[in-house]
Amino acid sequence: MVRARWYSAIFAGAIILLPVGTMLFRQLQQTNRGPRPGETLPSWQSPLIIKVTGRDFQWHFLYPGADSTLGTSDDVNVDKELRLPVGSDVELQLTSDDYIYFLSLPPFRIKEIAVPDLTYRMRFRTTEVDSFDLPSDPMCGLRFFHDELMGHVTIQSPSAFEAWYRNGS
Repeated sequence: MVRARWYSAIFAGAIILLPVGTMLFRQLQQTNRGPRPGETLPSWQSPLIIKVTGRDFQWHFLYPGADSTLGTSDDVNVDKELRLPVGSDVELQLTSDDYIYFLSLPPFRIKEIAVPDLTYRMRFRTTEVDSFDLPSDPMCGLRFFHDELMGHVTIQSPSAFEAWYRNGS
């Protein structure tokens, strides 16, 4: 009898705390979400947001244009070449237009999936000048249907990045 009351009390507490916990978790997600496409970006360092789209077995990168706003007419499209300034916070907004892909960044020990109609975020900080390939990582396991490489990453000095960006990428 006493045990049944304890179980009822625990169950009632869980029923009350679950919605409160869910509400607090959602508020925490909203405060830590960072800028979204269309929101103003203060500078390259706060963070640099790049939309990454998998399409036709290649990575396509969309950088914000001169207005520092992603999703406007002055955005810069670059195929297969991700360039980043060293010492910057970066957010990659990952999606796909056709198939499911994996984007793997071994120096940062992160890997994320790109799925059509979904957007996943990868956040990291560049700490040193580096260069590495973005290999094809097909879910089907059959690489002979497409290229071995989907792109390349170059992390360079802020001045070299700025010069590359200003010269039309």
